[in-house]
Amino acid sequence: MKKGVMVPVLLAVGILVPAAAITAVYGQWEKETFYLEDIQGDRAALDPFLVTGQFSDGDYTLNYQLEDGELTTSFQLGGGTAYHDWEETEEYTLVMGEGENAQTRYVNEGFYQNYHVLPAADAEITVLSGTPLSAEELRREIENRLFYFIDGDDYVNARIQYSKGVVCYYDEMYFDMEPNLDSWITFRSEDGVVQDIPATAFRSVLLELPLEISAAVDVQLREDGSVGWSSFAGTGGLDGMRADAVYLDGHKYLTFCTTAYHSGKMGIYDIDLQEVYEAGNPYVTGNVCRSYGYFGETAVDKDHKILGLEQMGDRLMLLRTSGTQVILELYSTEGILLDSLTVELPLPVTNYSVSVQENGAAAVINWDLGSLEYGYNVYYNSGIEVSADGKITENFRKEGLPWLAIGQVGDQLLTIEEESVIPFGEEGFWQGRATPKRYYVTVHDKTFTDVLYRGEIHTDAADDYKSVYDKFYTKDSKRIVGTVKNNGGENSWSDADPYKRGLWETTIGIKGKEAAS
Repeated sequence: MKKGVMVPVLLAVGILVPAAAITAVYGQWEKETFYLEDIQGDRAALDPFLVTGQFSDGDYTLNYQLEDGELTTSFQLGGGTAYHDWEETEEYTLVMGEGENAQTRYVNEGFYQNYHVLPAADAEITVLSGTPLSAEELRREIENRLFYFIDGDDYVNARIQYSKGVVCYYDEMYFDMEPNLDSWITFRSEDGVVQDIPATAFRSVLLELPLEISAAVDVQLREDGSVGWSSFAGTGGLDGMRADAVYLDGHKYLTFCTTAYHSGKMGIYDIDLQEVYEAGNPYVTGNVCRSYGYFGETAVDKDHKILGLEQMGDRLMLLRTSGTQVILELYSTEGILLDSLTVELPLPVTNYSVSVQENGAAAVINWDLGSLEYGYNVYYNSGIEVSADGKITENFRKEGLPWLAIGQVGDQLLTIEEESVIPFGEEGFWQGRATPKRYYVTVHDKTFTDVLYRGEIHTDAADDYKSVYDKFYTKDSKRIVGTVKNNGGENSWSDADPYKRGLWETTIGIKGKEAAS
């Protein structure tokens, strides 16, 4: 072969070999076993539902879809959306004005949301060093440094203590002119004048929270414009709270999930987004928006906590605790309490997750009751229904984590379940690891009393575990025959549990028509 011909040939081989390898990978995954087998009932019960998800090992993924009772797949390289370690938030579309004057803005959360303890109007001020300030002057000085783009060389230098503080939450928002706008430039400075950029209009809100601060607060105002806080007792770590928001009908409804360390009161804040937009950029105006409504207030302490806020159609549901009880309160957007439901559980709830039916008429709530000493977490599930006139009822309650995903359409519930298969005794599997899985699809009535359909999703996932059996276990003796060392300790078997294929990111939604009642 001539040398002039060899280079193109080698280049072609270099391209074809990786291409062939990728083609081979695609071919193997396309041969993956993945089908639905009927076990019980009529598959037509699946018709109202659209199920999407991933069958993945983190490197290769089968995207699957179950629609009209048919299971289809497509292959992709990589771990898919489940491989991401961030949570993407959806934009809220805000329409301001009517007709020719209507303006559309796409509202996004800003980068900075935080809690601050600012001096109360009637606080006693003690100047420990530096420039003396009144309570009003001190608050304005702190706000200028924290919330506004104010540049200058005349910052005061002082250390001041105030006897009474007010807990404030600073909330940033962007009002973009285009959806999914990547640019976050919100202002520019020309000739020393700060100007707003409307395409990514920046706005902010300052809320005063009725929480108690039981100790004096020390603040250091530095000459460089920064603020230093002392570790004041009695606040319980305000950053331990979590803001929970619902965007609905041009408003942002906000509450704050409290912990055992917080005391005082808490309710639902009603922020009119058009008012926030019209307040202008605080870097230009020198003011944050302080206009908001407030309703649904309740006392909070170590036994009475706020769990969260959920949207139920055109209504709001506040979830709070009282000892081992969870109270669900349904409000109109005008702040009227429509109904409440009390769920009695064996232990106090520490967290929850929820799957809400698309029209807000029903939801399944998973209650996390925390862990018993040296044990596993305790879970309960409540299926609730909201009537057209705003009454809440509980249709069922189940203990444990009996499904990977659950969704409701009309009067039917669909669950995706995972079952561990242990072929030769549980004692061979340390803490339940390295067990092959089987997957099921079940349609129930809304009370979880009757099974309308049940089927099994057959996969090749169990093949992943054959090497684990052969290497570490004997089927006859059911004993571990090897020792794996992890971080210097024997009999720690986490290294023996390889990364296995399984169902990820399962979503259950409505297909486009209501279920039969």
